[in-house]
Amino acid sequence: MGPLWMFLVTAHASASSCDPNVSIQTALEALIEERQDDADVALQQALEGFQCSGVADRQTLARFWIVDGVLSEASGDPQAALDAFAAARALSPDLWLAPLSGKLREMHQTAPAVEGSGALLFEPALGVREVWVDGAQIVGPAQVSAGIHLVQVGDGAGQVVHASTVFVSPGLSVRVPTGLAPIDAPPPPPAPPPPPVEPEAPSVRLVVQLMTGADVAQGQAVEVGFAQEPELRVAVPLELTVGVRTERFLGRLHAGTAWLTNGRYAVRSDFGDPFAVDWRVAAGVSGAVTTGTVHVGGLGGLQWPGRITLRGLVGTVQFERLFAELRGGVNLATDRPVEPVAGLFVGIELD
Repeated sequence: MGPLWMFLVTAHASASSCDPNVSIQTALEALIEERQDDADVALQQALEGFQCSGVADRQTLARFWIVDGVLSEASGDPQAALDAFAAARALSPDLWLAPLSGKLREMHQTAPAVEGSGALLFEPALGVREVWVDGAQIVGPAQVSAGIHLVQVGDGAGQVVHASTVFVSPGLSVRVPTGLAPIDAPPPPPAPPPPPVEPEAPSVRLVVQLMTGADVAQGQAVEVGFAQEPELRVAVPLELTVGVRTERFLGRLHAGTAWLTNGRYAVRSDFGDPFAVDWRVAAGVSGAVTTGTVHVGGLGGLQWPGRITLRGLVGTVQFERLFAELRGGVNLATDRPVEPVAGLFVGIELD
């Protein structure tokens, strides 16, 4: 009956070689019927099943250690039995296999855990292969608690390709021969070359500005009939500009008028009598270099009543669209002395 049973066990295990649960149940039944050799064959087949069935789960592994402990006790090795029972209880303290005797269960419940820890040394080195101990993956140095363990090794892609049992003594290292060639980490792919740096085309945009403020001119007092153009003239301008702005340049066309607050402008004409007006009109062109929010440049133009206007200017942008601009320069007229002028403008940049 023994050889025939062995043949049947081997054939059945081959059919389900990657299901350790089937082999564990077969080993348990053989132990109950006191066929230790047959149980040993089935339990070895269960270990081989851990090599191809995937990462071991705790319940299946606890059943494996219980059956291994019973087999060790039946073979006359009580210390090995206690080690196996302790490993089973560490994985699932309440699990027990009902058909087994109460004496064996008492050994299971009282088996002392081995204190301390040790290390696993794999031969040859594994490279980037995965390692699982009792179903839990180990990352980094293979330091484990003392006692008996199931060690599984992967193929580097998560598939188990090796399984074996080891006993780790406290404070010592145990060698684990796997026969597997190491798998080295693939070299990182070369970094792609940086994209060519293309010079940015200058960004040109249209600007429209509306400004007002105050300017002061010092010149010759002139009387025209009942009106008098004062020596010190304070005017309130209203000016519209249209231009273009780039990162480094601001160019504008200016057109506007200004109200003289403290008198009237005297107008002399070759075609009629002189007269006086409250308002002046002007047009001009300006250019400025810009850096950040500041622009610095100059302005030139014509003003009526007849003057040529020359200004230096400096401005700054505040609050994105609002800006201020300080201007200083001279007015030139054919029949009057040069007039110094200073003005402060505030404005808004329109869409």
